[in-house]
Amino acid sequence: MDGRAKAARPIRPFYGHSGRLQDGSTGLVTVFLGFFLIFLATLFHDEMAMELAERGLIAEDRSERAELVIGLILFLCWTALTVVTVRKFDAIRGEAPIPEARRERDEA
Repeated sequence: MDGRAKAARPIRPFYGHSGRLQDGSTGLVTVFLGFFLIFLATLFHDEMAMELAERGLIAEDRSERAELVIGLILFLCWTALTVVTVRKFDAIRGEAPIPEARRERDEA
């Protein structure tokens, strides 16, 4: 290379083959990835609080309170992702055609 910077391209995670990804599926994959990351953070939130106390970022006697606050923040993030998931599923369900048998059953 001659030292010139490449044109800036947005950094996007690679979720799979683009031909198989339909509209909205990347958003749903991102939400599930968020669930996985929050789950992992929930497994280690007590170690995070202990590490913060060891590094001196919080007082030793406040590590239990920090653990509770981290857990609460992760719970709120999990709740927000749940709401996003429900909205995405409702949007998908709203776009899907209703089968004739179900339409007749619902009208009866």
